Amino acid sequence: MLRRPVLFPVRPVHVLAVALCAAPVDAAEASAPADLFADEAATPLPAELTTPAPHELVVREALPIVAETTWRLERADLTAPLHATTLAKRARARADLRQHDAAYADLNAAIALAPDRADLRRQRAWLAGALGRIDEAMTDLDVAFRLEPQSTATARVLGLLRFEQGRFADAVAALDFRLEGEPAEPPLTVLRAIARLRAGLATDGAELASAADDSRFLEPWPQAIASFLAGRLARPDLLALARGDTAVEPSPVRACQAWFYLGQRALLDDDAARARRDFQNAVRTGGTSAIEFRLALAELSRAGL
Repeated sequence: MLRRPVLFPVRPVHVLAVALCAAPVDAAEASAPADLFADEAATPLPAELTTPAPHELVVREALPIVAETTWRLERADLTAPLHATTLAKRARARADLRQHDAAYADLNAAIALAPDRADLRRQRAWLAGALGRIDEAMTDLDVAFRLEPQSTATARVLGLLRFEQGRFADAVAALDFRLEGEPAEPPLTVLRAIARLRAGLATDGAELASAADDSRFLEPWPQAIASFLAGRLARPDLLALARGDTAVEPSPVRACQAWFYLGQRALLDDDAARARRDFQNAVRTGGTSAIEFRLALAELSRAGL
């Protein structure tokens, strides 16, 4: 006797996510340079600077998250505070896709549901910085500090925003508070050292050497970045470490980080032309989920680069 096949229910979100992953990525939606580690000529990048595009790998990771969270939200009671977390998750994915306005709308809705959650305020503050809404970002951080007066997480976002603005002394003050007594967190430890040098609070390589000697680093990659900045690792060696195993598709995030810190070293060495090229290469990677992607854009927007 023939048995009827067992038909398992398929959740629509999974079908949609698979379809999104399988669909070809439009050139306008993704950036996929032939070689993430190619040292491109320092030429103007008007398209990348006005509408920076995520790398195809970033798109493939973010689109299923947007699909799943959208599926959940369409079937949810959006008056329930618990859905603020789902909205925030979709906002993070949309931000990686450079859909900042849509991400900001998600966070507005999330905060309307859960106005006393400091983490949502921090997330919206960081996104507001990307949109140039720095006053709104500071307002959100003020609220976050009132909700959690001793929050090192809020200080972290403040420090990154100040670094992005080029207010390096203010960045140091915030990052000092964040890092005090905390485990070393890449990229904050090296960003603090760079900020101290660029703010004139330190004048020699001892600052970067101290960061490289930080025994709290738990992973080899941030240690390699710190070692390069301290002059203990050559440029080609840092790029080779970022590339990693040649049998595995390289990470656009790690490539972005490598180029960004190469650019920082060039700035510290008073080589503005070299720094501009490195920051442009960081943008070309499309590693939009890296903090350094936004910081590279900010460096390129400053006078002199």
